[in-house]
Amino acid sequence: MLFLTNCKKILGAPGTGKTHRCIDVIKENLRNGICETDILYTTYRREAADDAVLKISGDTGIKPHKLKRLANTTHGICLSLLLKNGFVKPQENHNFLFYEPYDIPQFNKKYGYNLKANGTGIDAINNGTADPFLQTYSVMRATRTPLNEVYKNGLPLQYSIGEFKQIVNDLNEWKQEHNKLEFADMIDTVIEEGLSPDCSLQIYDESQDMTSQMYTVSKMWAENADQVVLAGDHLQTLYPHMGANPRYFLDWDGELEVIPESRRLTAGTWEIAKDVIRSNTPYEAPNIKTRTEIGLIVQLNFANLDNYLANGMPKNDTFHLVRANYMGGFIADKLACAGIPYSGIDQYAWKPVEKNLFNAIQAIRSFRQLKPSEFCAIIDKYPARLTGAPSSLIQKSALKEKVQKGEHSASMSMFSQHLIEAIKTDDPLKLSTVKNELSIKKIMGALNRELHDVTQEDIDRVKVLTIHGSKGMQATTNFLHMSIPNAVTKSLMTKQGRENEAYV
Repeated sequence: MLFLTNCKKILGAPGTGKTHRCIDVIKENLRNGICETDILYTTYRREAADDAVLKISGDTGIKPHKLKRLANTTHGICLSLLLKNGFVKPQENHNFLFYEPYDIPQFNKKYGYNLKANGTGIDAINNGTADPFLQTYSVMRATRTPLNEVYKNGLPLQYSIGEFKQIVNDLNEWKQEHNKLEFADMIDTVIEEGLSPDCSLQIYDESQDMTSQMYTVSKMWAENADQVVLAGDHLQTLYPHMGANPRYFLDWDGELEVIPESRRLTAGTWEIAKDVIRSNTPYEAPNIKTRTEIGLIVQLNFANLDNYLANGMPKNDTFHLVRANYMGGFIADKLACAGIPYSGIDQYAWKPVEKNLFNAIQAIRSFRQLKPSEFCAIIDKYPARLTGAPSSLIQKSALKEKVQKGEHSASMSMFSQHLIEAIKTDDPLKLSTVKNELSIKKIMGALNRELHDVTQEDIDRVKVLTIHGSKGMQATTNFLHMSIPNAVTKSLMTKQGRENEAYV
């Protein structure tokens, strides 16, 4: 018997609400009596899947833990199918996932190779530091390119096809010997074994980022569904370096629904985006209704950035977007010196201890009562001989626990007068144990800017993010820092490189 699947494709520019439409479809089906276990929602990124769980839970009242089965990445769904069907047995090997930073050095040691762990991340690719073998191997797996045809992906210069094949064979042998499973192995095994989730409604969000692997497994699953929804935008294909191809979304047969209005884009921004797309890709951007505001677009000379941050920083939610994590450090330094708290990339963001220490310093300088967290920050970051705290780490931890519980007063009376006077000077960190330069710049910058205190709201309002990391998020003000890594600059020499950059 032939079953015909009802398929709808939702196409929308940024801010049109593609994910919102997907969740509306889920809610409608739940209202019509479909159980949440009969619904599959999959997306390219883990963050998007987790966000969907929270949104669906908030709108339906279903507890998040019950929705983990519903919303997942393609790899996550494949892993659950392998576990359910006994192809992976954690009780026999709890460490079955192949983890590059740990497993690649072990593989190198046995076979005498020198592959770089973590050689396929977006930062490594942008910086040109990706391991040539691992990057090509990853794309080969994602695009399901036969090993004999790997040269079609651009074989690394230092390898002949024979040498490349030998490393692949050695890696497969090592994984088999150690019962290791890569993410690519999960999808391939599910395809080979014909494993499908038993879900009548299947939703594939971020469909423009499907690789050949993802497309193949999704098409296989969709054959068993009554209703399939694809949501995506071929003009937002950000992961071609990982094998993503917008053709899979464009060529999948289905009724097309174009969302006609963006709540995020201003007219001026969209006109720039349309010009970029028209000039560098084979596509035309759709004509959509944007917000009524024209939007303020400013080209700022980098030499004037310090002055702008010091005097013209917006008071609304703000993103500082960079191409790679390491580039975020330079912007973080600028913001710290300007006294602007920020979050975003973990290694640069304001930490709770930095917030508490700054607030403690301001409390002492203004004779305000210390909060427990501020008191603990002082005894953590200044010598015990000055704070009156125990020198023993165990005893200090016990004191901090009592202070947090309210069993001990968070009073400055413990502190020496020398410490209090030092904190009131222009260099309140001079006697502290804080050595991290960025931490010092954050606190001193905020003091020089005369912030009364730093709240979590202040920190969350400004974010330093990579462009890829900001996908799906929005802010009123966006700084796009235009420094481009060398590897990206080189890619612009090719037509495909210019097209990929246009999507970014």
